[in-house]
Amino acid sequence: MFHISTPPLCHEAKGLSRGRYRGAGFGFSIAHEGRNVDFPRLPPEFTRRHLAISLLLFVVVYTFAATAPPGAAGFADPSDYDFDFGEERAALWVPGRVPTTTPAPPIWVGSPVATTWGNAGRPGSTPAGGHHLLGKTTPSNEWAVDLPVGAGAAVLLYVAAADPANDAAITTTITQINDDDACIKGGGGDFVTVGIFFRTALVGHVTYAHLDRDPSLTVGASVPRWGANLGKVANLRGRATGGSSCWTGPHVHLEMRAQSQAACWNRGHSVGRKVRQSDSLGFVSGALGAAVAPCP
Repeated sequence: MFHISTPPLCHEAKGLSRGRYRGAGFGFSIAHEGRNVDFPRLPPEFTRRHLAISLLLFVVVYTFAATAPPGAAGFADPSDYDFDFGEERAALWVPGRVPTTTPAPPIWVGSPVATTWGNAGRPGSTPAGGHHLLGKTTPSNEWAVDLPVGAGAAVLLYVAAADPANDAAITTTITQINDDDACIKGGGGDFVTVGIFFRTALVGHVTYAHLDRDPSLTVGASVPRWGANLGKVANLRGRATGGSSCWTGPHVHLEMRAQSQAACWNRGHSVGRKVRQSDSLGFVSGALGAAVAPCP
């Protein structure tokens, strides 16, 4: 409930002319949930009638927000907002606008196979060496690496938070599938892109290319964040390879993207370094920079 009071008019404001208060004007205060909120003196042109209309509109809007059913179409739940009239800036309730959520914690993607970081002796197969992107993902990813492994190896999804306490809030969903057309010139097997979400907010993507994907996968389907089977490493030949610029033998071409800032890769990896299955490859959230770079 609100209690509204105005102090006695100051000496200079006692004279009346056409319903307006002359002189220094007047101020008022609102008592809300046991707290008094003082508003500074208003301009002398501002009459008590203007004040009454303004406060009536405020109470109507606040009451409507507070009594609207949670999740009502076009409105966010008012309980999500902090009407704090103290020194901190008050949060504003805007129809149809969901309040900004707490930033996602650091979330990393693990290696889908036991492999090496790029091809030994070929820096260009790593993000530090500017490894090429597929050019067909939507949206575009930010960096790529080749993970050499034998044909037929299972390609598994591994996504986790740096703090295991946050794992339960992470979900993963298939967001894109491209069959037999991973390479820019066609061919190159299949690619599958997985969206990574924290408390329903999208935080990043990871793409796996040159696969014989699991035929049961469908766009929009949720999959387990840890150990989901995405398919097998393809064994391509002839035109199906998509050309030597895209296919260098059986491997997983992996790409990552962060929804906010830029995804980073594990700074501990060097060209040809051994990587175990599920070892961290990089992060899609957390302390990221504006440009693609090794993780801090």
